[in-house]
Amino acid sequence: MQVIRARRAIAGGFMAWALAACGGSGGAGGGGDAGTATPPNPPTEVTAGISLLAGGLGGRGAVDGATRDARLCFPGAMAQGADGTVYFVDCGAIRAWSPNGVVSTVAGSRVSEIGERDGPAASARFNAVMGLAVDASGTIYGADPDSKTLRRIAADGTVSTVAGSPGDARAVDGKAAEARFLEPYSLVFDTAGNLLIGDRHAIRQLSPQGIVSTIAGLPGEMGATDGPAPDARFNGAPRALTTDAAGALYISDWFSIRKLSGGVVSTVGHGPLPSDSPNSSNGDLGGLAFDAAGSLLVSQGGFSIIDRVAADGSIGWLSGGLGIWDWADGPADQARFAYPRALLTLRNGDTLVADSDNAVLRRVAVDGSASTVLGSPPRRGHADGTGAAARLRLPRGVVSDRDGNLFVADYGNHCIRKITPAGVVTTFAGKPNDSRTINGQGSDASFAMPVSLAIDAAGNLYVADEQDAVIRKVTPAGAVSTLAGAPGQRGSVDGPGGTARFYVPRSVAVDAAGFVYVADAGSHAIRRISPAGATTTLAGLADHPGRDDGTGDAARFYFPVALAVDGPGNVFVAEQGNHTVRRITPAGVVTTVAGKAGEAGRVDGAAAASRLFRPNALAFDADGNLFISDEANSVLRRLAPDGVVSTVAGRVASRAVVTGADGRLNEPQGLAVLPGLPRRLVVTDENAILVVTPH
Repeated sequence: MQVIRARRAIAGGFMAWALAACGGSGGAGGGGDAGTATPPNPPTEVTAGISLLAGGLGGRGAVDGATRDARLCFPGAMAQGADGTVYFVDCGAIRAWSPNGVVSTVAGSRVSEIGERDGPAASARFNAVMGLAVDASGTIYGADPDSKTLRRIAADGTVSTVAGSPGDARAVDGKAAEARFLEPYSLVFDTAGNLLIGDRHAIRQLSPQGIVSTIAGLPGEMGATDGPAPDARFNGAPRALTTDAAGALYISDWFSIRKLSGGVVSTVGHGPLPSDSPNSSNGDLGGLAFDAAGSLLVSQGGFSIIDRVAADGSIGWLSGGLGIWDWADGPADQARFAYPRALLTLRNGDTLVADSDNAVLRRVAVDGSASTVLGSPPRRGHADGTGAAARLRLPRGVVSDRDGNLFVADYGNHCIRKITPAGVVTTFAGKPNDSRTINGQGSDASFAMPVSLAIDAAGNLYVADEQDAVIRKVTPAGAVSTLAGAPGQRGSVDGPGGTARFYVPRSVAVDAAGFVYVADAGSHAIRRISPAGATTTLAGLADHPGRDDGTGDAARFYFPVALAVDGPGNVFVAEQGNHTVRRITPAGVVTTVAGKAGEAGRVDGAAAASRLFRPNALAFDADGNLFISDEANSVLRRLAPDGVVSTVAGRVASRAVVTGADGRLNEPQGLAVLPGLPRRLVVTDENAILVVTPH
């Protein structure tokens, strides 16, 4: 159940996914939340030169336009309209891909602002639509299981709730306005115009007359019983529904495929699923569709494969690599997927796959060969080389030495990369894909999701090793040691060396005296490690999230994720939970210097009036300007010494990297300032290292 909820969170919004994937915390008493979004003030975009130094572009985004330019976030359920338009769920929005090759947003938010708001297309919000269907008139219906509602999108984009009530999880038949659902998950229309709904342990129906009824199973009662529809039982909320040419309904019911025909439920397909495969807990059967040859296809998201159901009911492989999460087009045995979910066979016979983690739609032929038809796949991996020939996987923190060499925390590859000013990428320390915590020299050492770096005057690197909750040190010669914490032992304990405990160390910074600072996001506190290796808590109180300014443990933080130290030794903290930047003096006095706690926004101006949206990286230049990676706004901000916040690169909510004189950012992550003039910044975004000349 945890896996399903996590995946649903991704479908609901990739901003929420980013927090969870990097160790985000749950609710916080007294802490900030997304709050009210503050409208932008001009200018919301600036001209800034952006160039690719190393790595590959592509992956998650949110861009409408021509097929070649469109970017997707986390595509899910799909349906085709009578005119050939393909509608699909994409994070917090319903989007459309027209027959003439144009992608547009029909309703909701492409930047994953979720909710339960009806109304005009631009202001309407969805929680996590998992099922989609289109009727003959072009009206779109969406099943929103987290809201327990069935939503309707009219031709002009107006969204209304046609059945169910937000948060009211009951199973009530009757008139649509009075009906209630437990977990409406999947949708399909039958030949009579009834909208069939996969609810928890049951198949429900919304008739053209607006009446909801239960036609198979019993809502809320789990089982795997075949037989007459009222006596049948289902294992969960059916993940997908489809119909065959004769009108029979096929149901994806966890590890089996069920059929409803003539009022009788039968089981027509079974796994079996290999229990020793990676992601086996998430290997339930997902999307369903009949291909052009009349074979029933089924996706197994957790195994990253597409299967075909044989005549005897056995489920056999069609395309993809079992348990291999990657992207590759080509013949069936070479094709690679990353959590393929929904399937849709178009009227021209093509079968589309929503390849969710790759943020693309793929076409799968009858022979299993795959090709990408919409979106830009992530160019990720591990390869040393120069410029665009190099590959990284989720690069996060970045620092520069005095000569302009960069060191990058290659989070997904579990290693530290070095990049020369010419863009030559090498692996400086760690072993790709070895996520253990092992000390040693260079490639003999290993890291576990290194997320942040700091560099001292002697060229030593300090690494926040997030997965194992330790702080590592790497000498200029590449010798790796553990400075504080014990691998895999999380907590909030002060003390020397290996006796200290961290919960989710997300950022490190170092001052001129050699003190290392740690943003312990999971415990909502800022820690300090002395040159002798003793850890203390500088500000905040472990496990007490909040937004209060104050001194030492009287101050409160909410998911602090980035640090920077200025010349006088003040520590600046970016908080994703509060959408603010805070300052801690050497005496431990905490004040808010940019943004307002609990108010996500995109406002330039004086510090108190400014608004940020999930700031996640900080870096100072020699003039005392603090640059801020404003992740959810897709921009870089500058907090000047006079306290004024301005936007210096990117376009608000652009959601795709575009290089050139008028460059754009997607979700900027790590941030560093290169030495010398003119001022240049380095940003990690997508799976690439970018050089930005700020406005």
